[in-house]
Amino acid sequence: MNPAQSPRTRLGIIGCGNVLDAYLPQCHKLQLRGLAEIVLAAGRPAQQERALTLGIPLFTTNAEEVITSPEVDVVLILTSMPEHARLACAALEAGKHVLVEKPLATSLEDAASLVALARRSRGHLVCAPFTILSPTFQTIARRIRRGDIGKPCSARARYGWAGPSWTEWFYKPGGGCLFDLGVYCLTSLTGLLGPAKRVTAMTGVAIPEREINGRKNPRRSRR
Repeated sequence: MNPAQSPRTRLGIIGCGNVLDAYLPQCHKLQLRGLAEIVLAAGRPAQQERALTLGIPLFTTNAEEVITSPEVDVVLILTSMPEHARLACAALEAGKHVLVEKPLATSLEDAASLVALARRSRGHLVCAPFTILSPTFQTIARRIRRGDIGKPCSARARYGWAGPSWTEWFYKPGGGCLFDLGVYCLTSLTGLLGPAKRVTAMTGVAIPEREINGRKNPRRSRR
């Protein structure tokens, strides 16, 4: 069937902050191809004008309206990290397909429950990051599986930065470098080499005191 004749996948967005900027270009490309369209978005009251400026036709401050809307096929969850698991669970239970920003959840228990729910749900669950879908990654994966470099015995992934100076969420429970950035390394390594059998982690504080939005934000070292 010609894509132009196929029903468009209707997208509902929860979260209209900065992360939305990374998704809108792809949504618009799909819309131009007649494959998808954004029908509804939910966010904070202060985000309504921005959402309408970005071309989102309908806006609400109630995420439940997106989740339960009969006009929405796929729910995109782009909220703060602690909300991901709860909203993804509600959307799957409503029979929607779900695309959630990373991380899937901020606790192993919530993540396991969500994966179990996805296995018996009508909807599909997809979680960022999407690095394993890139042409470069796919080429590397094929060559590893083909044995072009022999058997990998060691691998290292590095990705990070010093942390933001304009927001405190990064330094509070439910945020942090592992949830925000470490997931890229974990996704790449496990995507190329398979599931992790054993994990060892270490942590420290490189900058004991930061200034966030003009306020001092001390961090204590944790082991």
